[in-house]
Parts: sequence; C-alpha cells; structure tokens
Amino acid sequence: MKRTLLLAIGVFAFINSQAQQPATGKVVKNAAVPQAKASVATKAVTKSANQAVQAESLVPLRAGNPFTNSATAGVGYGATIGYTVYDLQTNSSIQNRIKYQGAGSGKISAIWTFGTVDPSFPERGMAYQYKADYNSEWVNNPGYANSISNITRTENIRTGFGSLDRIAGKGDVILAHNLNGTLQLTTNNNVGETVFASNPVSVLDSLFWPRMVVGGPDGKTVHIIALTTPTSGDPAGLPVQGIDGALVYCRSTNGGQTWDQTKVLLPGIDATQYKRFGGDGYAIDVRGNTVAFTCGDLSHDWFMMKSTDNGDTWTKTTILPFPIVNYDMETMLSDTNAIPDGIADTIDNSDGSVAIVLDNNDNAHVFSGFGRMLNDALESPATYSYFPGQNGIMYWNEVAGGNPAIIAGTPDLDGDDALNIGASFANYSTALASYPSAGVDASNNVYLIFGGAVETDAFGSGNYLYDDGTVQVSYRHVFAMRSIDGGTTWTNPQDLTNFDPLTEYMYASLARDVDDSIRFIYQEDATPGVYINWEQATAPEYEHGPAENLIKYLAYPVNNITSVKEQASNFDGVNLYPNPATNVTQLNFTLKKATSINATIINMLGQKVSSVNGGTMAAGNHNVQLNIGGLAPGVYFVNLQTGTEVITEKLIVR
Repeated sequence: MKRTLLLAIGVFAFINSQAQQPATGKVVKNAAVPQAKASVATKAVTKSANQAVQAESLVPLRAGNPFTNSATAGVGYGATIGYTVYDLQTNSSIQNRIKYQGAGSGKISAIWTFGTVDPSFPERGMAYQYKADYNSEWVNNPGYANSISNITRTENIRTGFGSLDRIAGKGDVILAHNLNGTLQLTTNNNVGETVFASNPVSVLDSLFWPRMVVGGPDGKTVHIIALTTPTSGDPAGLPVQGIDGALVYCRSTNGGQTWDQTKVLLPGIDATQYKRFGGDGYAIDVRGNTVAFTCGDLSHDWFMMKSTDNGDTWTKTTILPFPIVNYDMETMLSDTNAIPDGIADTIDNSDGSVAIVLDNNDNAHVFSGFGRMLNDALESPATYSYFPGQNGIMYWNEVAGGNPAIIAGTPDLDGDDALNIGASFANYSTALASYPSAGVDASNNVYLIFGGAVETDAFGSGNYLYDDGTVQVSYRHVFAMRSIDGGTTWTNPQDLTNFDPLTEYMYASLARDVDDSIRFIYQEDATPGVYINWEQATAPEYEHGPAENLIKYLAYPVNNITSVKEQASNFDGVNLYPNPATNVTQLNFTLKKATSINATIINMLGQKVSSVNGGTMAAGNHNVQLNIGGLAPGVYFVNLQTGTEVITEKLIVR
C-alpha cells in the first residue's frame, strides 16, 4: 500500500487553546518530493561528558535554553543507554518500551529495536537495559554507553518492534515478531537479569507488529493485539474471515506458558466494517482486570475496545467515525456523499499513530495524531494521498465522550502566528505532531508526550534545517503536556529535548506509571527521518544515510511541566450559530468573570482575515455578531481570546 504526499505550500499555523483545531495550509496535488540520497554523509554523533551515563538523581535544570523561549527551559542531556543504526522504532504508534512501577519498586527497564549490519540487519532484535532504582546506573553500562559493538539482542532470532512489561513474581517479558511471522516471547527470571529465554510461540504464528501488556487479578495475564500477515507480506499471508491483515486478540492467563485465546477476531472489528488494518496503528493498556486498546488509521474509523473482565468480553466505542463504511481503497474513491457523485473528497481522521492510558478509575484517555487522506484513483495495489502538513494531537476520554478535541500540536515557538516548517517535512509518514505516548500518576493527573516538527527559525537567526543541497527537512523534538483535571484542560506543549536545534529527537516512549517525574526513552539522530536502506526506492522522502543513533533516557520533574498556568477556563458554553453560515454568524459564550474579549477569524493558511475587538465585557451571557459575507466559501477557525486563554471554534462558510 503506497502513500502519495500531498505537500502544503506556504505556512502552517497552530493556535494554542483548550479545544484547538488544525490550520492546514493550501494543499497542492502531486507536488515534487526531492529524494534524500543514501550516500549523503550525516552529521556525526559525538559523545561528551554531559551526555555520559549518569545517575538520575537530580539531572540539573538549566536556565533559559538559548534555543527556545523562556517558557520551555528544559533539563540537561538525558543518559545514553544504547545505540542503533537501524532506527525505525515503529511504523505508526509507539510501543510500551519502558517499564517503571513507581517509587515502591524503583526498577526501570527499557528496550529498543537494535541493528547495525546494513542493509538487511540480520542481527536486528530487541536490546535491553535496566537500573535497580532511579539513583543507580544502568546495568549494561559503561558498555552500552561507549560502543555499539557491546550491544546484543535479547533473542536468538531476528526480531523487531517489541513491547515490554513485567510478570508478577518473575521478571521482564518482551514480545516481538520474528522473521518467520511468529511472535517471539522473551523473558528473564528476575527484573534486571541479562540472560533471557527466548522462544517463538507456535500458536501465535502468522502474526506481525504486536502490542503486549500484562495485568489480570494476579499480574500474570498477558494480553496481545497483533496483525495477521497480509497478502502483501513476506511471506505472503491469507485473509482472515475476509480481512486482509486482521487485528486479532490473544491471551495467556499464566504468564505465557499456555494460551487460552489465540488470534480472536473480536466482535465489531470484523469484515462487515473493515477491509484491512495497518501495522502498528494501535496501542493497548491494562489496569488489573480492565484492558483496553485503541486503533486508528487514515482509511477506517478510530475506535476503542475495552474489557472489564480480563479479556473475556469486549465493548467497542467509535471515537471518530469514518464516513464510508467498509471502505476499500482499491475499489472505492474517497467519495463521502450520501449519493456518490464520483468526485473524491478529503477526509479528516486519525493518522494511525495512537496512544491509550487507563487512569486510576479505569477510564480510558485516548490520543492520536490528526490526519487527512484522499483517494482519487482506483489502483491495485492501493495508492492514496496523505497530508503531512496537518498539525494536531487529538484527545478523547470516555468520561467526557463526544467528539475528540485537538489539544496540542507543533507549537509556534517564535510567536509570529505561523509555523515555519521546511518545504519537505514529510520525513515520517504521519502529521507534523504525532507519535503520542501517555501516562498517569497516583493523583489521576494524565501526562502526554509526542513528537513534533520544530520551526526553522524558532531559535533566533538562522535556518535550522537538514539540507544536503537536494532536500530541506525540519527536525523533530519531544514535547510534553499534562492535565490535572481529568483531561478538561492541558498545559501548552513544552519541548523537553531542546538541546540542539540541528538534532532529531524522536520515538519517545513514556513509562505509563508516573510519580514525581515522567520517565521516557527516545532516539537521538543527527539527521531527520530514518535509515532502513532496502526501502530507499519506495520511501525516499523520509530516509537518510546510515549513522549511529543514541538511545536516551530522561526523567523530567512533573512540576516543571507548567508552560501555561493551570487554571479553570473563564469561558463557558462557547458556540457559533448558525454554522455553516452564509453572511452572518453569532458567537455565543458565557463569561465567568469580567474580562476583555477579542475574536479573530483565521483561514486555512493560518492568516487572520477578520477580527472583532469586543472590549471589556461583564460576567454573563454574550453574543457577538460576525460578518462573514466577504469570505470565500470554505473552512475557517474563530479564535475567542481573553488574556492568555484562547478558545477555537470551527466555522464553515457557504
């Protein structure tokens, strides 16, 4: 299945608010995508004293980093825990690759997909690191910190894209797929031991791209979701009950010794709704007997499956419906009209990179990158277009329900009301802000980290792009947010990897159990994009030459995730009516206290096209009339602002 880039020309804007909407830019079909050359020399990765492996206890806060604004000052460099040349850590969603069970146990484990031998990486597998508590050093150091040659995989066969968890009374467990399409279960007897038993699970054959968590009444139930081998796989698979690449569920209640549920097609995700699923487009979490997973993609709905009885029965919730049921890209245009008119339409949806975390009340908090797709030609194999210039992290929780809200995106760091992104920014097949990973603490505060493209001139003078003379690509960093009110409000995105504007920090995996710090691992790359050499011919827009990539660990105090004051909104009941509208619409809202009000209309290029200064308004209900007769038909965003708070409403002009 191929993706065609629909590059956006111009600038991209993102307005910080509590219910944000994406500003997307003008889309141009078939824009040229320069090819990155595999032979281009990449910036060397250097190690210095401040990057050396160190005990976590108090990684010093730095005063204002010169490469960011004062609101996003970060900590010192993370600890280097390993390396890899093979640097594609996931196709879409981040795996649970770090385990920390809080101050009570203190034990921290981490894994990553490791490989050094180009081009096919025959020794690819899951590398493992461990520290006894947050004040200790990593057990495999100094070896891992000094040389890539000291790193070995935990398995005895080529594997990739593993998940990490723990089995009660035993040790760590790693699940990955192997070269033969059978899931590989790898365990040690005690957390931290570097001797592993690794075996394929024969009943879990013809499966790829798994996600695993361990829960249940005794902490020994292994829950797995994975994809059956599609017909396009190598080796080729067979459709399962009419689905070419089916999302299935597997379970062991005794730590992986036996399996009582294997390759189960759960109710509601069968061939009546879906033609196929994409690899890694899903994420899973567990808390005791409650287990839930979410799945999203550009070509089907974004949904959640949840079980409260340890996987015996399941309930499906559709978070964002896809407008065409049982959509097939090979036989159907993206024509969303009730009576098809033969004209393809663009469809907003999940970009396939999703995350889920269960809070202390077993309520699910679900995240996804904001995506957009278009299929205006019927081809086999299927070819569709995606829009990498979309900017937004979508959020939904089952308590609030309703439609997902956009709570974050790549921030406008230089404050010029536009995102200045490199002309060729599609170095990953997702949106500008994507790859979410989530956690929760004992007080039910929810935490989110994600990868976002960084502005070219956000660091002052200069053009901070990777540029080999052929392609210019923006770097990506790791941003963090938190909510202290169950997801109602969120802090602004805060760059936690603002160390070097000419370095990529990506694939961050957050330990889901948070205490006084969030703990995560990430990959540091001198060049944007990935290196998987054998795919150069098919995915040139996000590939580069080989280099040693650092795998880093960072602990960041939660009290420092305060880039915006956490306070209740002064707005209530904000809406536009009528909407869609032709000449006039009313902006209706309630103020909790008197304040000055401004309303601004933004077009899809992020440009201000109209504004109303309402002056100071008293507490109570208000209506502001917006004259839109001079606006061209299309989608706009109305920003209602008071002080530092902005509420954004989508407006359709007819």
